[in-house]
Amino acid sequence: MNYSSLSVGILLLPIFFVGSSRADTVTSDFMTIADGRVQSSGVLGQELFTSEEDVATRRSGNSNISDGLFEFDLSALPGDANLVSAEIIFRTAAAITNTNSSAEVEFFGFTGNGSIELSDEGAAATLLASVDFTTSVGNDTTISAAFSNLTAIESVLSDGNSDDFFALRTETVNFVTLSVDSLESSDVNAAPATLRLTFETESVPEPSSMAFFGLGVLGFVLRRRR
Repeated sequence: MNYSSLSVGILLLPIFFVGSSRADTVTSDFMTIADGRVQSSGVLGQELFTSEEDVATRRSGNSNISDGLFEFDLSALPGDANLVSAEIIFRTAAAITNTNSSAEVEFFGFTGNGSIELSDEGAAATLLASVDFTTSVGNDTTISAAFSNLTAIESVLSDGNSDDFFALRTETVNFVTLSVDSLESSDVNAAPATLRLTFETESVPEPSSMAFFGLGVLGFVLRRRR
Protein backbone atom coordinates (compact mmCIF):
# COMPACT_ATOMS: atom_id res chain seq x y z
CA MET A 1 0.00 0.00 0.00
CA ASN A 2 1.42 3.34 -1.08
CA TYR A 3 0.63 6.77 0.20
CA SER A 4 1.48 9.63 -2.04
CA SER A 5 0.82 12.67 0.10
CA LEU A 6 -0.08 13.75 3.57
CA SER A 7 -2.32 16.75 4.10
CA VAL A 8 -2.26 18.23 7.57
CA GLY A 9 -5.02 20.45 8.94
CA ILE A 10 -4.03 22.85 11.68
CA LEU A 11 -6.23 23.81 14.65
CA LEU A 12 -5.23 27.03 16.33
CA LEU A 13 -5.75 26.83 20.08
CA PRO A 14 -5.73 30.13 22.00
CA ILE A 15 -3.77 29.82 25.24
CA PHE A 16 -4.31 32.32 28.04
CA PHE A 17 -2.28 33.14 31.09
CA VAL A 18 -4.26 33.68 34.30
CA GLY A 19 -3.22 36.94 35.91
CA SER A 20 -2.45 37.09 39.62
CA SER A 21 -5.17 38.45 41.91
CA ARG A 22 -4.91 42.06 42.99
CA ALA A 23 -6.15 43.79 46.12
CA ASP A 24 -8.95 46.33 45.75
CA THR A 25 -8.97 49.12 48.35
CA VAL A 26 -12.44 50.12 49.52
CA THR A 27 -13.67 52.71 52.03
CA SER A 28 -17.06 52.21 53.70
CA ASP A 29 -18.98 54.23 56.29
CA PHE A 30 -20.96 52.58 59.09
CA MET A 31 -23.36 54.81 61.01
CA THR A 32 -23.95 53.94 64.64
CA ILE A 33 -26.95 51.66 65.23
CA ALA A 34 -27.22 52.54 68.93
CA ASP A 35 -25.76 55.26 71.12
CA GLY A 36 -26.01 56.65 74.62
CA ARG A 37 -24.00 57.29 77.75
CA VAL A 38 -23.50 56.00 81.26
CA GLN A 39 -23.48 58.57 84.03
CA SER A 40 -21.46 57.52 87.11
CA SER A 41 -21.95 59.49 90.29
CA GLY A 42 -20.54 58.84 93.71
CA VAL A 43 -23.95 59.78 95.16
CA LEU A 44 -26.43 58.40 92.63
CA GLY A 45 -24.49 55.42 91.32
CA GLN A 46 -24.73 54.59 87.62
CA GLU A 47 -27.50 55.49 85.21
CA LEU A 48 -27.94 54.69 81.51
CA PHE A 49 -29.20 57.33 79.03
CA THR A 50 -30.10 56.30 75.48
CA SER A 51 -32.75 58.80 74.36
CA GLU A 52 -31.00 62.16 74.67
CA GLU A 53 -30.42 64.41 71.67
CA ASP A 54 -26.68 64.31 72.19
CA VAL A 55 -24.10 61.93 73.61
CA ALA A 56 -22.11 63.75 76.29
CA THR A 57 -18.70 62.60 77.47
CA ARG A 58 -17.27 64.44 80.45
CA ARG A 59 -15.42 64.05 83.71
CA SER A 60 -15.36 66.05 86.92
CA GLY A 61 -13.04 64.36 89.36
CA ASN A 62 -13.87 60.75 90.21
CA SER A 63 -17.41 61.39 91.38
CA ASN A 64 -19.11 62.70 88.24
CA ILE A 65 -18.26 60.83 85.03
CA SER A 66 -20.15 60.41 81.77
CA ASP A 67 -18.83 57.98 79.17
CA GLY A 68 -20.18 57.97 75.63
CA LEU A 69 -21.12 54.64 74.02
CA PHE A 70 -21.69 53.70 70.38
CA GLU A 71 -22.45 50.42 68.60
CA PHE A 72 -21.73 49.58 64.96
CA ASP A 73 -22.84 46.63 62.83
CA LEU A 74 -19.92 45.51 60.63
CA SER A 75 -21.57 42.38 59.22
CA ALA A 76 -21.70 43.95 55.74
CA LEU A 77 -17.92 43.76 55.45
CA PRO A 78 -16.76 41.05 53.01
CA GLY A 79 -15.26 37.95 54.55
CA ASP A 80 -11.86 38.53 52.96
CA ALA A 81 -11.58 42.14 54.14
CA ASN A 82 -8.11 43.11 55.31
CA LEU A 83 -8.47 46.20 57.51
CA VAL A 84 -6.13 49.04 56.54
CA SER A 85 -7.35 52.00 58.60
CA ALA A 86 -10.26 53.19 60.73
CA GLU A 87 -11.53 56.49 62.04
CA ILE A 88 -14.53 57.78 63.94
CA ILE A 89 -16.39 60.86 62.71
CA PHE A 90 -18.65 63.02 64.89
CA ARG A 91 -20.59 66.27 64.59
CA THR A 92 -20.42 68.34 67.76
CA ALA A 93 -23.70 69.20 69.48
CA ALA A 94 -21.92 71.85 71.57
CA ALA A 95 -18.49 73.41 71.75
CA ILE A 96 -15.78 71.20 73.25
CA THR A 97 -15.00 72.72 76.62
CA ASN A 98 -12.08 72.39 78.98
CA THR A 99 -10.82 74.28 82.00
CA ASN A 100 -7.13 73.60 81.52
CA SER A 101 -4.64 73.33 78.65
CA SER A 102 -5.77 69.89 77.55
CA ALA A 103 -8.99 68.69 75.94
CA GLU A 104 -8.03 65.07 75.58
CA VAL A 105 -10.56 62.47 74.49
CA GLU A 106 -9.79 58.75 74.57
CA PHE A 107 -11.44 56.16 72.35
CA PHE A 108 -11.79 52.54 73.47
CA GLY A 109 -13.03 49.59 71.42
CA PHE A 110 -14.50 46.21 72.34
CA THR A 111 -16.88 43.55 71.03
CA GLY A 112 -20.49 44.67 71.30
CA ASN A 113 -23.89 43.01 71.05
CA GLY A 114 -25.89 45.57 69.09
CA SER A 115 -27.28 47.54 72.02
CA ILE A 116 -26.10 50.01 74.67
CA GLU A 117 -26.00 48.57 78.18
CA LEU A 118 -24.96 49.77 81.61
CA SER A 119 -22.19 47.16 81.70
CA ASP A 120 -20.55 48.73 78.64
CA GLU A 121 -19.11 51.46 80.85
CA GLY A 122 -16.83 49.01 82.64
CA ALA A 123 -16.28 46.49 79.80
CA ALA A 124 -12.67 45.50 79.11
CA ALA A 125 -11.59 47.52 76.09
CA THR A 126 -8.57 48.42 73.97
CA LEU A 127 -7.33 51.98 73.63
CA LEU A 128 -7.72 52.90 69.95
CA ALA A 129 -6.69 56.54 69.98
CA SER A 130 -6.17 59.56 72.18
CA VAL A 131 -6.84 62.99 70.68
CA ASP A 132 -6.17 66.36 72.30
CA PHE A 133 -8.68 68.93 71.04
CA THR A 134 -6.76 71.90 72.42
CA THR A 135 -7.85 74.05 69.49
CA SER A 136 -11.27 75.55 70.12
CA VAL A 137 -13.95 73.41 68.46
CA GLY A 138 -17.36 75.02 68.20
CA ASN A 139 -20.88 73.72 67.84
CA ASP A 140 -21.98 71.89 64.66
CA THR A 141 -18.41 71.06 63.73
CA THR A 142 -17.31 67.79 62.14
CA ILE A 143 -14.41 66.20 64.01
CA SER A 144 -12.66 62.88 63.58
CA ALA A 145 -10.12 60.62 65.23
CA ALA A 146 -7.94 58.12 63.39
CA PHE A 147 -7.38 54.85 65.24
CA SER A 148 -3.75 53.84 65.66
CA ASN A 149 -4.77 50.44 67.04
CA LEU A 150 -7.04 48.24 64.90
CA THR A 151 -6.93 45.03 66.95
CA ALA A 152 -10.33 45.54 68.62
CA ILE A 153 -12.07 45.84 65.26
CA GLU A 154 -10.08 42.95 63.77
CA SER A 155 -11.11 40.77 66.72
CA VAL A 156 -14.78 41.44 66.00
CA LEU A 157 -14.34 40.50 62.35
CA SER A 158 -12.38 37.31 63.04
CA ASP A 159 -14.18 35.88 66.08
CA GLY A 160 -16.24 33.45 63.99
CA ASN A 161 -19.59 34.92 65.03
CA SER A 162 -22.15 35.89 62.40
CA ASP A 163 -22.97 39.05 64.38
CA ASP A 164 -20.14 41.52 63.92
CA PHE A 165 -20.94 44.26 66.43
CA PHE A 166 -18.22 46.71 67.37
CA ALA A 167 -18.62 48.93 70.43
CA LEU A 168 -16.87 52.24 71.04
CA ARG A 169 -16.52 54.04 74.36
CA THR A 170 -15.39 57.65 74.70
CA GLU A 171 -13.76 59.02 77.85
CA THR A 172 -12.25 62.41 78.67
CA VAL A 173 -9.65 63.72 81.04
CA ASN A 174 -10.69 65.87 83.97
CA PHE A 175 -12.92 68.89 83.28
CA VAL A 176 -13.37 68.21 79.57
CA THR A 177 -16.78 67.89 77.90
CA LEU A 178 -17.45 66.46 74.44
CA SER A 179 -21.05 66.50 73.17
CA VAL A 180 -21.91 65.00 69.78
CA ASP A 181 -25.08 64.38 67.76
CA SER A 182 -27.00 61.26 68.72
CA LEU A 183 -29.43 59.13 66.75
CA GLU A 184 -32.20 60.91 68.63
CA SER A 185 -31.08 64.42 67.69
CA SER A 186 -33.86 66.61 66.25
CA ASP A 187 -31.37 68.90 64.51
CA VAL A 188 -32.15 68.86 60.78
CA ASN A 189 -28.42 68.67 60.06
CA ALA A 190 -27.67 66.06 62.69
CA ALA A 191 -24.94 63.56 61.82
CA PRO A 192 -24.72 60.65 64.28
CA ALA A 193 -21.39 58.94 64.83
CA THR A 194 -19.93 57.24 61.76
CA LEU A 195 -17.18 54.65 61.68
CA ARG A 196 -15.14 54.88 58.47
CA LEU A 197 -13.20 51.75 57.53
CA THR A 198 -10.71 51.32 54.71
CA PHE A 199 -9.93 47.75 53.78
CA GLU A 200 -8.51 45.59 51.02
CA THR A 201 -10.25 42.66 49.34
CA GLU A 202 -8.79 40.12 46.94
CA SER A 203 -10.41 40.51 43.53
CA VAL A 204 -11.21 37.46 41.39
CA PRO A 205 -8.28 36.66 39.07
CA GLU A 206 -8.98 37.50 35.45
CA PRO A 207 -7.36 36.02 32.34
CA SER A 208 -4.66 38.15 30.83
CA SER A 209 -4.63 39.09 27.18
CA MET A 210 -3.93 36.26 24.72
CA ALA A 211 -0.31 35.26 24.92
CA PHE A 212 0.18 33.05 21.88
CA PHE A 213 -1.41 30.37 19.77
CA GLY A 214 -0.75 26.69 20.17
CA LEU A 215 -0.78 24.26 17.34
CA GLY A 216 -2.93 21.18 17.24
CA VAL A 217 -3.44 18.57 14.62
CA LEU A 218 -6.93 18.74 13.20
CA GLY A 219 -6.69 15.62 11.11
CA PHE A 220 -4.91 13.67 8.51
CA VAL A 221 -6.25 13.22 5.02
CA LEU A 222 -4.56 10.38 3.29
CA ARG A 223 -4.84 9.88 -0.40
CA ARG A 224 -4.21 6.35 -1.54
CA ARG A 225 -2.50 5.77 -4.85
CA ARG A 226 -3.13 2.47 -6.49
